[in-house]
Amino acid sequence: MATRKSPAKTPRKAAGTAANPKRTAPAAAKKPKEGRPKRKAPRPTGLRLTAGLSAAEVYINRMPGPSGPRPPVPVRASLEITNHTGEPLTFNFRSAQRFDIQVADARGRVITSWGENKRFAAALKAETLAAGKTWAFTGEVLIGDTPDRKLKPGPYEVRIFLTGDRTMSAILPIHIGVAY
Repeated sequence: MATRKSPAKTPRKAAGTAANPKRTAPAAAKKPKEGRPKRKAPRPTGLRLTAGLSAAEVYINRMPGPSGPRPPVPVRASLEITNHTGEPLTFNFRSAQRFDIQVADARGRVITSWGENKRFAAALKAETLAAGKTWAFTGEVLIGDTPDRKLKPGPYEVRIFLTGDRTMSAILPIHIGVAY
């Protein structure tokens, strides 16, 4: 019976040695770049208001339809209030309504409002916005002609605001056009 020789094992080469120049030693810890030290972003303070609209431009369709006048165009508005003061803030409200959205013309006259055809319970209530927390309000206003008023094309503004004792509001531009 013949004896079988096992193949010779080759010795492993260590990383970063002359025996294996293709491998490199583990990277040393990177030295910090000299120059200005890295600054931390400043922590926000006070209240942050963020507002937005679903559209910056809307068109009212005045083309005659088969079933009468065209419906108004819905525009969604939102307002976020974040408390970065480090302390809780209390807001007093006179009804269950917490915010409103208004669309006003260039002269400042309100042409429509989110809360105009809604009913809210009359109730005095204090609500607290805790430090670091955010309140978010969203609603939809309908922009269009009414039987007694035709909107003129041009610049308008959307106002979204809290209805409580503290004034928190945002005004956003919107352009209203007309299609015939």
